[in-house]
Amino acid sequence: MKSILIGFIATFFCSFSFAQSNNPYNQVGDDYVTSFFKIKNDYEAGTLRDVSQATLNSYKELLPFKGDATEEMAREILTIVRDTTTLINDRINNSNLSAYFKQSLISIVENIKTLHKEEYMQFLTEKVEVWKNTTDITEEEKESLLSFTAISYNMTNSSQSLRTNGNDNDGDALEDWLIGAATGFVVGHIVCGWICAGGGAIIGGIVGILVGPLS
Repeated sequence: MKSILIGFIATFFCSFSFAQSNNPYNQVGDDYVTSFFKIKNDYEAGTLRDVSQATLNSYKELLPFKGDATEEMAREILTIVRDTTTLINDRINNSNLSAYFKQSLISIVENIKTLHKEEYMQFLTEKVEVWKNTTDITEEEKESLLSFTAISYNMTNSSQSLRTNGNDNDGDALEDWLIGAATGFVVGHIVCGWICAGGGAIIGGIVGILVGPLS
């Protein structure tokens, strides 16, 4: 009984340490990771064969991560992510997000290129405190920014392999994922606001891994 109790306590605290505990939207990041790898695994198994509206709707009902997407939006994200001639910073700056949101999103993308995993996660954790207390964006923008931060944190901290061949050293898989996810987020937001931004981040992240390297 004692060993079982010790095991439970250890499991609890390990699980807690994996979360971005200061982010009120950490569960969004956790749900994203679960949903992302479900779709990725289905693709690798050959059970995901198209991006029809029926397929998108079925995943919307099945997955814990809540976001919306249209078939046209998914195809647009695929086209844009594949175009490596346009820098991700330009895509963000040309979006309809607020100036503060653009700057914050760019910082999430840029810092993954230069910081080690632990440093990057610490950077995101510190930024949560800044973004929770800022008055420079609306509450809706704040929720969305903190949600994308939680997604970035939880994906960085995931132990699951990103590359379809299991080789995460191929072209910096995490960076490719983030460029794709940020692109999908921006495209989705243009289509139908924050709800489609979340769906776009899923689609873009998947595409980024499949077509990378993107930088």
